[in-house]
Amino acid sequence: MPEIKHVFNQGKMNKDLDERLIQNGQYRDAMNIQVSTSEGSDVGAVQNILGNLNLFEDNELAPNAKCVGVIADEKENCFYWFVYHTTKSLILQYKDNNVNFVFVDTSGELEFGDNIITGINIIDDYLFWTDGFNEPKKINITKSIQGTDQGGWYHTKLVVPQRGITPSRAINVKKKHITVIKPAPKGKLIVEPVYQQVVSAKTTFDFADTGGLLDIGAQDIIEFTGFSPTSSSYKVNDVVKLLDENSTSSIVDDYQVRIKILEDVSFTNSYPANSYLFEVVSISAATPTSSTVYNCETESLELIFPRKFVKFGYRYKYDSNEYSAISSFTDAVFKPGRFEYSPKKAFNTAMENNLVSLKLRNFVTADIPEDVVQIDILYTESDSPIIYLVDKIKFFDAANVTIGLLPADRYKVNNWNANLYEITADLIYAAIPENQLLRTYDNVPKNALAQEVTGNRLVYANYEQNYNVVNKPILIGNYISRYKNNEYYDISYEGNAQNLPVGTKERVVLGEGQKSLKSLRDYQIGISYLDAYGRQSPIFTSNESQFKIPKKHAAYKLKIEGQMKTTAPSWAEYFKIFVKETSTEYYNLALSRVYLASDGDIWLSFPSAERNKIDEDTFLILKKAADSNELIKEEARYKVLAIENEAPDYIKTEVNPITELQVDSTSSTNNALNVFSSNGPTSGSRYFDINIQEYINTNSKPLDEVKDDLYVAFRDSESNYTSRYRIKNVNDNGSEYNITLEDLFKASDANLIYTNYPDTNDTSGVIEIISGTRMIIYSGKIENKPEYKGVFFVKINADDVAQKNIIPKSSAVTSYEIKNVAHVHYFSDTAASGVTTGTTQSSNTSNGNNSVGRSNSKDEWLGLLDFGGSSNTLFADLSPVPSLTGGFFIDKASYAGVHPAGSATNDDTNNPNHVRFTRNIDSVNNPEFGKGIYQKPNGEWVMELSFSVIDKSAANGKEALLDGKLMLRNTNNAEIWQPGNSQDSLDRYKTHYGGRDEELKLIVSRLTANSKFKIKNNDNTNQVFTIKQVELEKRYNHTNYANLADAYVDMLINGGGGSSTSYYNTNMKPVWNRFTAKHNRRITYILTLDSDQDLGSVKINGTDLITSGTSGAIGTSSSVAFQFVDQRVDENVDNIISENPAIFETEPKKTADLDVYYEASDCIPINFNNNKGSLFAPIGSVVTCPARPDTINPNVVTVVRGWQNNIVTFNTPIDLVEYQGPPGLNKPAVRVLFTRPDDSYTSAYIDVALSQAHQSTTGATAAYVVSQAGLSRNPFALSWFNCYSFNNGVESNRIRDDFNAVILDKGVKASTTLDEPYRREKRKSGLIYSGIYNSNSGVNNLNQFIQAEKITKDLNPTYGSIQKLFTRQTDLIAFCEDRVVRIQANKDAVFNADGNPQLIATDRVLGQTLPFVGDYGISTNPESFAADNYRVYFTDQQRGAVLRLSMDGITNISDYGMSDYFKDVFNSNNSVILGSFDDKKNEYNLTIPNKAITVSYKESVRGWSSFKSFYPEQSISVGNNYYTINKGLPYQHHVENDFNGNPVDRNTFYGSYTPSSVTFIFNDAPDVVKSFKTLNYEGSQSYVKREITDVRTGYYNLENKDGWTASSIQTNKQEGSVLEFIEKEGKWFNYIKGENAELKTDEFSFQGIGRAINTDIDTTLYPVVNGCTDPNADNYDPTATVDDGTCTYTFPPSPTNIGGCMDPNSANYDPTATYDDGSCILPSNVVNGCTDPNALNYNPLANVDDGSCILPIYGCTDPGASNYDPSANVNDGSCTYLPGPGGPGSGGGGGNPLAPGCTDPTALNYNPLAQVDDGSCIYPGYSITVQDLNDDDI
Repeated sequence: MPEIKHVFNQGKMNKDLDERLIQNGQYRDAMNIQVSTSEGSDVGAVQNILGNLNLFEDNELAPNAKCVGVIADEKENCFYWFVYHTTKSLILQYKDNNVNFVFVDTSGELEFGDNIITGINIIDDYLFWTDGFNEPKKINITKSIQGTDQGGWYHTKLVVPQRGITPSRAINVKKKHITVIKPAPKGKLIVEPVYQQVVSAKTTFDFADTGGLLDIGAQDIIEFTGFSPTSSSYKVNDVVKLLDENSTSSIVDDYQVRIKILEDVSFTNSYPANSYLFEVVSISAATPTSSTVYNCETESLELIFPRKFVKFGYRYKYDSNEYSAISSFTDAVFKPGRFEYSPKKAFNTAMENNLVSLKLRNFVTADIPEDVVQIDILYTESDSPIIYLVDKIKFFDAANVTIGLLPADRYKVNNWNANLYEITADLIYAAIPENQLLRTYDNVPKNALAQEVTGNRLVYANYEQNYNVVNKPILIGNYISRYKNNEYYDISYEGNAQNLPVGTKERVVLGEGQKSLKSLRDYQIGISYLDAYGRQSPIFTSNESQFKIPKKHAAYKLKIEGQMKTTAPSWAEYFKIFVKETSTEYYNLALSRVYLASDGDIWLSFPSAERNKIDEDTFLILKKAADSNELIKEEARYKVLAIENEAPDYIKTEVNPITELQVDSTSSTNNALNVFSSNGPTSGSRYFDINIQEYINTNSKPLDEVKDDLYVAFRDSESNYTSRYRIKNVNDNGSEYNITLEDLFKASDANLIYTNYPDTNDTSGVIEIISGTRMIIYSGKIENKPEYKGVFFVKINADDVAQKNIIPKSSAVTSYEIKNVAHVHYFSDTAASGVTTGTTQSSNTSNGNNSVGRSNSKDEWLGLLDFGGSSNTLFADLSPVPSLTGGFFIDKASYAGVHPAGSATNDDTNNPNHVRFTRNIDSVNNPEFGKGIYQKPNGEWVMELSFSVIDKSAANGKEALLDGKLMLRNTNNAEIWQPGNSQDSLDRYKTHYGGRDEELKLIVSRLTANSKFKIKNNDNTNQVFTIKQVELEKRYNHTNYANLADAYVDMLINGGGGSSTSYYNTNMKPVWNRFTAKHNRRITYILTLDSDQDLGSVKINGTDLITSGTSGAIGTSSSVAFQFVDQRVDENVDNIISENPAIFETEPKKTADLDVYYEASDCIPINFNNNKGSLFAPIGSVVTCPARPDTINPNVVTVVRGWQNNIVTFNTPIDLVEYQGPPGLNKPAVRVLFTRPDDSYTSAYIDVALSQAHQSTTGATAAYVVSQAGLSRNPFALSWFNCYSFNNGVESNRIRDDFNAVILDKGVKASTTLDEPYRREKRKSGLIYSGIYNSNSGVNNLNQFIQAEKITKDLNPTYGSIQKLFTRQTDLIAFCEDRVVRIQANKDAVFNADGNPQLIATDRVLGQTLPFVGDYGISTNPESFAADNYRVYFTDQQRGAVLRLSMDGITNISDYGMSDYFKDVFNSNNSVILGSFDDKKNEYNLTIPNKAITVSYKESVRGWSSFKSFYPEQSISVGNNYYTINKGLPYQHHVENDFNGNPVDRNTFYGSYTPSSVTFIFNDAPDVVKSFKTLNYEGSQSYVKREITDVRTGYYNLENKDGWTASSIQTNKQEGSVLEFIEKEGKWFNYIKGENAELKTDEFSFQGIGRAINTDIDTTLYPVVNGCTDPNADNYDPTATVDDGTCTYTFPPSPTNIGGCMDPNSANYDPTATYDDGSCILPSNVVNGCTDPNALNYNPLANVDDGSCILPIYGCTDPGASNYDPSANVNDGSCTYLPGPGGPGSGGGGGNPLAPGCTDPTALNYNPLAQVDDGSCIYPGYSITVQDLNDDDI
């Protein structure tokens, strides 16, 4: 018989091909084998494999320990693995054959769990990792090992040598120390500025010394008295000049002695107050040598940062060389001087910084992280993106300055322990990177699934950011005074070792610039929440947080106050407040001169240096008056009408009178008739005539020959002027000059000159002009004066406010121009006499004073309101109704009610608040009265001036009732309360009183503050009244809301509930008509005048203006003209510049639409945990009780001295009982304000009961417990400001108010606002990267994730989520669920026209993405990834493939003979698919733990070589060795000998042995019939078994020997084996033995090929391992198979020593346990399920059995089988079936199922009875399963 030879030269399995096609050299299956092939040989040697060795001598870490991650450090030839256990987690290192504990975690800081760590990297000495669930973390390996007990018993200690922190300090490493994100400072620096201030005093001192005077440098004690300012004193480092008080020299330049103040020694060693240690700086020989009284004055010091707005901040440097983000910057440290803005200097000298020096405190706070090793003091300037480094403060730095006389009193600055840094010079410092200003926080992902290092940066992918804020926060905001009563708190520090703060009250210096909020701006505040690391949410706002600051508060010092109305989210630890104020820039301008324009407007001149501040689109706002320090409260807003860089000709025209003619009708010469004949100037006309002869009588030069411009004006006897009109043309007709004016003659001017205006003639038709009126004719000539140089000119509209406030007081105001005239009557009720409510009197009075007793009826008011018109009959029959002319009257008449002020909406709702009854007084029986003219107690005069009738009915054509409800309709409509609201009313007024078409509206416009008026025919002709304030009141004349309501109630009662139309028309409607009628309304202007303007003494032609008798000058039908005037400057007086000029402000042209907010606070804590108290209220904060300020001792300032969590200590006790208020209020808590050193405040409640208990227990009488409940919802105020206010209306925000000068910025911008709910975001397709790391330069920016920079990249979401990142050369490979993508790193791709890419260099960290060819990804198994140089391996479970990515792209390596196998394996979900690369064997090992599968792919054979019997938790290769981790323990593979030189069992992994086996196919010559009788192999020892229990298994006379055996041989007719082989000439052979007792060798003949069967393993052949098999023993050996009695116990087994979990909170708590055996399972780690491995539903991940186990019951489970077992749940293949009646295959059988089997006649096992093919057919062939029970080859 020929020999058929099978070899293993291909060395790989093939499970895909039909067995007939498997090539010789491949095999069907293999376990624990390796194939070695000599070069050029066609023979492959099959070997079993070396086992693995436990590298950890202690053999066990903890029960149920699990390795969740591993990484190799090729540089150090070591590896690290991460071990999770419920009671202790570890990071370990294997290096130089030693296991080192890197980190021991006993408190959950590492946050390890069952989840695999999905990203691990090593950068130099730093180990980074992430797991997709927790904060990304890192440790310093060396320092971590230093801080870790190498016994692994104790938690790792923090090691920071730069802070003196060693393991002996026993500071446990916390999570905050190992997160990638590093906390930034939460608070602001406290600034103690020293500003320039000249302090004068006196002293008596003798500078004599032995032999002369004191030497320079000599020190002594001196006492000062009489300080000025009174609250001032000298400070350390002040240089003081001294000069004999009798000297006439100047102390500034001719001082005698200069001394330097070294220390304030007041009240020490019996020294009196104001005693100082000094040092002589210089001394003159002329200094007296006896005790002398000296005048003293501080020497002006050199200023620092004189023209800069500087802010200071700080940042941390960690021991990892990482810098934190920067703290919030302080407010600008800038002190303006006293206001001085002269147009002569053209800049505001006050807006220069008077800073001399400053101290910075509070950079070392209670919450400073222990691993901070350096604090950088920083400063920046407004309008600059640069941040400068001032100094570096290190823990061990020595102090460089010592201050103090006595050692006990000395303190140090500029070092860590002093927590104090002093700046005395504005040196230029080093700049830090500009991007740090954008780095408000680090946007390190909260968690990330993937992590990698590329380009020396950390890259995270598939990360989570943001938090949930579902309910939108509600925030309210407003503004308050910054300084109450113009007082502020000055905090200083005692010069002692404790350096404790003390506080005093100081007064704000008026006139100096103070921090404030800009008026005329809209503000909105927003809130951002922060987590413990400083990550910020977007800014949340609400409508309630908006407010506007009106102009009237421009002179105040303001700050923002706010309060949260909603509770902060649970994750938030802090909040920050932001301010939105988006107006563009504005400028201040100091006015030079004022010129009145010919058209009544005004020309303003400003220095040319201010020219760029204005253009023709500008609006100017007048803020401060000339020669005054008062704010202009009126709007005073003026559009720039024109701008001229040179003086307009009108201004340069010098106008001088050339003649003056008296033109009144009483003059004997030049009277009106003679001068004008019958054609004088009239209202609305440009033309009049002048008699030539009359003119020549006063001026010999003919008027038409004057070449200069001509002007004309009129003046009355009281020096009131009309406007000055330019004469456009003069025509000489022989007897008269025909004059044509450029503008129409005004009605107000006609009223001034005509006696009977609007009539111009007397009753005889002769022109009649008021006595004393004169006509002045002027000529004008252009002159260029020096005042026109260096200035430009701006034209604005003139109004009363401008006229009053911009002309310097020193300019001569000799006259006024009349602009408008109001004819005013007087209404008074006799009942109102004496401004008191009188008794009821007759409605018709006979006292003859034009008064009425009580004008409260409709008919009376109809008569009054005709104002003496043609149909006025006053109290006679009033039918027909009078014409109701309407007019103004001084109001001392009764009124029925008052309509409320404000802007209530005109909605038709029955709201009685819309119309209220006056002070609840009955209008019929007890009315209210106007007060007419009266004087306030403060001396101010008041006139109540009313107007009625006001057109338009309040009913607006509607009825009183709608659906039975009383409707108020239009009573809130502003229009029905405005005089002149209809053309008819304007026409009536003009007809009755004369004037222009809209004269009534013009008069109303004059009823504003600062308007001036004169009273015509006033005996005091020079008396001018100025309106100081105007209040409006809407009054009802005769019918009020109460009358209407009464009628409505009557209607409801008697009118059928409103349904009776007749009752309504008779009773309700008349009242409604009276109430809504126009004659029922009057608007009252309550005009307040200055106290020196006595209206009560005004006489008109000798008669009192108003009286209670019969001789008053005005009444109901008679009136007096109130002339509204503007100032007129005398043409002959020079226009001067004021030293205290008017100040204008430009209005921002456009309010920015951007939703930009500015940081306005530091981090305010939401709780007091972790020593946050000093951040909430820093040391030195002042404590006040706003609810009961009177309880505070005004002589004591209570300040915060310290915090311990939520317990605060003050410098002095406070009376809590007094703070609580009067008894019975039941207020257990007291809210106090903490005014912080920067003028902001926070507030909180002090719990009285807890505080008293704490004081009683501790004896700390000044310590109080602060409530944390609702802490974030207490009121707060901000120090934020955007201008300096000078108390006079001027608000400035730029240096010197110069154009293009530095502007006070508004803070750090934050433009991320959000209206919709804020939710956490999982960026599954996103990448984000850090700053750069450079070990050579020491730069470590790996914690910097600056959101404002482009640090993110998003992949196409169709690729699926990113699962793994890998750097290959310079590219970053992203393994997504469904695609693998190459990302260009620091380069990009440009595509050609043909679509092919070309690479270009770029500064983009992550550039173009280029997907690899092939629709494969990594599914959700990043753990399947393994790398070998340029090759990487991974699985795509979703597509049932194992893949390799190499330089050639992606290859499906499962196609190499294992495609069907992996598709089947991956068909069900596998939670973990672990990939690793074995460098030793060059194999990719793939492990599926839950299926106990490990299979190896060998690149050299391009195939899968064998299955393996080890199933690790993690695997790694390093130093050409392969290691796996099992139960947290490291094992080295391919080891021949252990540490003691003993051989390591082959095929034994983790103590468990599995024999090698290989299944191969003999398929040579499949068409030939072959008979197999003998099997032989070339190899090592055959298996021999001595036992003779079975003749097939061994011989009795041989010794047991391990070796190879053919455990299963199968043909189509027989199964057999060859368990032993006989050696002959180096070959092993034997006959094949069958399974049956009588072997028929011919049944081993077959044709073709067969298929392999499962490996037959004899369990008795496993090796015996002696040891302790009790899991409760201390030395339990899980590999032991035989207990050798060596078990030892800490707690010997007994009824009283029961091990178990003793933690009641654990899921497996055992109440019977007497000692804790470390098995506790925390609730967060509980996995419920079946824990019985024998159960059908066994869950290997479960750690708590939930009783769901289903144990197998074997039997036939087919109901159609004859032996069906209904209790069975596992089919054991025993089912049998009965044939049906129709015979085999007929399908009969009374419903029995069709018999299964092989139905192919060509198959070896064809079953003719089978009716359904079950796929079991076997075809000709021969398969052998070979086992190796030893370490040998075959």
